[in-house]
Amino acid sequence: MGFVRVIPILSIYFFIYLFLINTVFINTTFINTAQANILFEPFAGYALKGLVKQKIIQGGTIYENEYTGIGYGLRLGYLISGLGFMGGFQGEMIKEDWTGKEPKVSGINDNKQKMEGTNYGVFLGYQSSFLFRFWGTYYFYDEYKKANDDGPYAKDDAYIGTAYSVGLGISLVRFMAINVEYRKFMLDRLFVKVDNKTYKLDSDRDVQKSEIFLSLSFPFDF
Repeated sequence: MGFVRVIPILSIYFFIYLFLINTVFINTTFINTAQANILFEPFAGYALKGLVKQKIIQGGTIYENEYTGIGYGLRLGYLISGLGFMGGFQGEMIKEDWTGKEPKVSGINDNKQKMEGTNYGVFLGYQSSFLFRFWGTYYFYDEYKKANDDGPYAKDDAYIGTAYSVGLGISLVRFMAINVEYRKFMLDRLFVKVDNKTYKLDSDRDVQKSEIFLSLSFPFDF
């Protein structure tokens, strides 16, 4: 029985050994041909399934909003040809319409809120020599400003925080990719225009957002 139990263990180690040998061979084969190219990738897309969980006062009720919107921006960084790794910086402009979910409360989530946002982050991912690419992004700065006076806050009041996303893309033709991302936003500060101060309600997030973002991008590397 002991010998029988050893066989699967030896098989696992054997496959790990083959994997390492294969990895070393691939890296040795491509390391001399690897070249860091500049990646320039404009993109535009549409946010679906947007959900906002919003707290108005400390320890208060959480109100929900649904939203859709558009976003457009640029990824700028490096693509290491031969190995497929890519990384760099990303900036984006956003326009969204928040509409209240039940229960709707007058002055809080009963009216449509028009939001305008910007975010800046860093991304890291992998792009195969054909078809597929995937990446993750950490947004170190994310800001939304109200473009109208409807809802719980006044025009130009701002939500500020951070976010992250994971994305998967497919390139059917060169220099064009269709992408889908899951995004999560954590906004924990509120800038109130009236008295020019920044407030934090409590240790919980004031606003949490999540969405599916579909986009079309044009990745150029040179």
